[in-house]
Amino acid sequence: MGTFPQDQQENFLEVLYAALSMFEGDTVRAREWILKPIKGLGGKTPARMTATRAETDLVLDFVRRLEHGFSA
Repeated sequence: MGTFPQDQQENFLEVLYAALSMFEGDTVRAREWILKPIKGLGGKTPARMTATRAETDLVLDFVRRLEHGFSA
């Protein structure tokens, strides 16, 4: 992943795997979602929110809520 710090790489992979799970393995939809600004995440992209553990946890919680049918 190039110039990303190790922690950010791990955070990104966690978000990627969560998106893949949410989209039932559809890599195209997961990638699109990760790169799209999300209203429920304050207009940030999930990919940008992997810089810190706290923001990564917010994305993962958001995905869990979506998977369980809670509105964001």
